[in-house]
Amino acid sequence: MRISRGVVGFASVVGSLSLFAACSDTPVTVDDDGGSTTPVVDSAVPPVTPRDAARDTATPPVDAKVPDTAVPDTAVPDTSVPDTSTTDSGDAATTTDANDGGGTAGEPFDPAKPKPGDPCPPGVNLNDTIARRCGLCGTQSALCEAGRVVGAYGACTGEKTTAGACLPGARNSQACGLCGTQTRVCDATCTYVENACMGEVAGGCVANSVKYLATCANPDEFRKQTCSAACTLGAAEPCAPRGADATLVVSQTAGGVVTQTLAVDPAAKLPVLTSTYCNTTVSATTQAVYSYVLVRNTGAMPVNVTLFNKSAAQAAIFAAYPGTTVPSAAGRLACQDHVAVDRFTVTIPANGSQLVYVGAGAAAATGNFPIEAKTNFIGAETAVAVDHTVTISPTNGGIVTQALTFAETKFLPISGAPGAFATPAVYTGANACPVTKFGDEYPYRYVRLTNGGATARTVNLITTGLNDDSYLAVYPNVPLSTARAACTGSYNDDCSTTDYNACLTGVTVPGNGSVVVYVGHYTDGGLYPTNSLRVTTTN
Repeated sequence: MRISRGVVGFASVVGSLSLFAACSDTPVTVDDDGGSTTPVVDSAVPPVTPRDAARDTATPPVDAKVPDTAVPDTAVPDTSVPDTSTTDSGDAATTTDANDGGGTAGEPFDPAKPKPGDPCPPGVNLNDTIARRCGLCGTQSALCEAGRVVGAYGACTGEKTTAGACLPGARNSQACGLCGTQTRVCDATCTYVENACMGEVAGGCVANSVKYLATCANPDEFRKQTCSAACTLGAAEPCAPRGADATLVVSQTAGGVVTQTLAVDPAAKLPVLTSTYCNTTVSATTQAVYSYVLVRNTGAMPVNVTLFNKSAAQAAIFAAYPGTTVPSAAGRLACQDHVAVDRFTVTIPANGSQLVYVGAGAAAATGNFPIEAKTNFIGAETAVAVDHTVTISPTNGGIVTQALTFAETKFLPISGAPGAFATPAVYTGANACPVTKFGDEYPYRYVRLTNGGATARTVNLITTGLNDDSYLAVYPNVPLSTARAACTGSYNDDCSTTDYNACLTGVTVPGNGSVVVYVGHYTDGGLYPTNSLRVTTTN
C-alpha cells in the first residue's frame, strides 16, 4: 500500500411655496351717535361686479425718487460648460444589495475620481487620460476633453473573477456559528473582511445538525439528537441504526455551488481510513471525528458533483457508501469507488442520493467540516479537451518537451493497478492496463502526441522537474471518467526508488495519428508546480 505523502454601499430638495391671500375691507360710515349708516350710492357710478371686487384697489406707493446708490454687478458671466452627463452610478448613494439579504452594495466606481462632465483634475492636460477604479477592482479610462472636462469612461477591464469578489464599501451581514450574526465589509482589494461572530446561542449547537449518542447495547445503534433551527439540542430518541448527520441537495446548474457545514461530535470518533482504495483499511491506533452526509440529487438526470473540504485547519477524508444508513464497523471497509483526501467526485443518479463519510485524518482534529459541493455536469458526460498538443520528433533520438502547469481547478482520481503498491516504500515499475482501482484525486493534464509521418513511431515518456511526483497512462483519446481504467499498454508511477518521476517506454504513436497521455501529479502541501513531459523518439 502506498502511503499518501500529503494527507493526514440627489437627495430630493422640495421647494416650499408660501401662498399669500389679499384681503379687502368694505367701508362703513360711523354716525355721530355711534350708529352706522349705509353709504349713499352714486348712481352714476357703475355697479361693482364680482370681477371688479377682485381687483387690487390698493393705492400705489408714491415714488420718492431717491437715487439708486447700489454698486453695479461687475461679476464675469459664467462661461463654464454645463454638466450634461447622465447620473454616474459610481457617485450615487449606496443602494441595498438584494443578493446579500440587505446591507449596502458598495461602490461601482471610485467616488474619489471625477465623473463625466466634471472639470479635469489639476495637472491633467487636454487629451490626457484619466483612469479610475471600476467594478471588482477593474480599471476604466476617459479623456480630458475640450473645455477641460472629463469625457465618457470606456469599458471596465481587468476585474477580479475570483469567487467572493465584491465592490469596495459593500457591507452585509450573514449567519454564523451557533445562530449568530457577523457583518462583513468589502475592502479596497475587493475582498470581504469578516467581523467577529456575535449573538451566538450559549451552549447551543449547529442549527439543524444531528448528533448520535453511542449509549446503546448494540454498538451499531445510536440515540439521535436533533439541533433545532434556533440552535438548541432536542431530546435523545430511542436506539436505532444511525442515519446521515446532514443532507446536502446539489445544484441543478453545471458549475453551481452549494455550501454546508457538517457538525461533528468531539466525543464521537472512528478509526481513520488508511487506504486510498476500496475495500479500505483502518488505523489500529488513530481515531478521529467524523460526519456522514447524504448528498441528494432532486433532478431528473444524473449529476456529477465534487465535494471540497474548505477547512484550512484540518484535512478531510472522503468515502462513499451504498444506501442511506451509516455502515457498521465492518461495513466501513466496503466503501464504493475510492477514498480521497480533501475532495471527492461522485455521480449521483436521477432523483437519487449518495451517502458520504467525511472524517478527519488526525486524532487532534476537533472542528466541523465546511463542505462545498460543485456540480460538474448534468446528464451525459462529455470528454474534456486536451491541455497540450505536441508533435513528436520524426528523428530517432529526437526530443520534444512540453511544460505542464498543474492547478487545483483540474483534477481526477489517480489511477492505480492491482498490487501496484503492495510493498510499502517501493513505488517503481510499470503496471499493466486496464487499471482496476482508483486512488486520491490530484491535478492532471492531458497531452496529445501527434505523429506527422506515415510511419508509426515509438517514444519514451518521462516527467521531469524538481520534486516531481507524477503518474503516466496512455489512451487512444481523452477518456470519459467511466473509461479511465481502460488505458493502453502500461501505467507508471515512479521510474526508480531514487526519485518520483514517472516514465513509460515503448509507447507507439501511429502514423498520421495520435495518442493521449494522462499526466497526474501528486501534490504535497497544496503545491501546484510547473513540471515537464519529455518525449524521446526511439525509432
